[in-house]
Amino acid sequence: MGSVTGSQTVFGLAEEPSWGTTTTPSRFLEILSEGLEKSRQTIQSQGIRPTAAGSRPVLDGRRRRVSTEAAAGNVKIEFLTRGMGILLKHLLGTTTPAHTTPATGVHQWVFTLGPQLDKSLTLQKQLRDGSGNVIKALTYPGSKIGSGEFTISTGDLLQLSMDFDCKDEVDNVAAATANYGAGIPFSFHDGKLKLDGSQIGLVSAASAKIDNPLKTDRYFLGNAGRKDQQTENGNAGLSGDLTAEIDSSYLYDAFKNDTGLGLQLSFVGNQIGTTGQYECDCSGSACVS
Repeated sequence: MGSVTGSQTVFGLAEEPSWGTTTTPSRFLEILSEGLEKSRQTIQSQGIRPTAAGSRPVLDGRRRRVSTEAAAGNVKIEFLTRGMGILLKHLLGTTTPAHTTPATGVHQWVFTLGPQLDKSLTLQKQLRDGSGNVIKALTYPGSKIGSGEFTISTGDLLQLSMDFDCKDEVDNVAAATANYGAGIPFSFHDGKLKLDGSQIGLVSAASAKIDNPLKTDRYFLGNAGRKDQQTENGNAGLSGDLTAEIDSSYLYDAFKNDTGLGLQLSFVGNQIGTTGQYECDCSGSACVS
């Protein structure tokens, strides 16, 4: 079944206590698009069945069997000032994010790369009609983020695009009651890009991507055609891109000399209380290519 998204689509998620344990969504996101859909592999019997004289044998659809089932797809959102920690935890594989309070009423969470094992989400999308009535609620237990990409460009809002791999798609879970957080999107106005700690100018677009190679075809006898937990299948990949006008030879020299650079894509939003501001930083090291 192909994905279906409309203006009334509701999208929610929740952390699972253990992989594949369907959990009622408790966090709802305002999505830009989604492409979650069920996949099913079938096998058609090729056995030869003799027929009466003068007729021609054909493949019998009644002898078709389901082999494996799963689900996957992309979800794109605007990255908000609040409520994004659950996504960062599962994108990066953080076990326990570091927490500090740099000012009264201000909380800072630092998410770092960690293991993906036993970290999973239940996703749910609710297809609704123009009056808001639920047509179908589709739920995706055992979901992991295979990759996530932050993108920003002139005059736009910060976006996060995530590729999910899921244990299955089911339609026997009740639609959860939607409630949305109070966060607002970061914008181009809020952003800056630093290389080796120094802000570089004339940047009109930038992106930062995290790849989590997962083994997604772990099908075994006794699981009724459903996959077992996706496991790490390689090193995490970190990459980025930027579009800028040339005003110095800094980037070319780094490219020519294969010089590693520290990259920091950061956003500073509205004020919190009297002393702080909402902030989001994506930091790492890279070589210019």
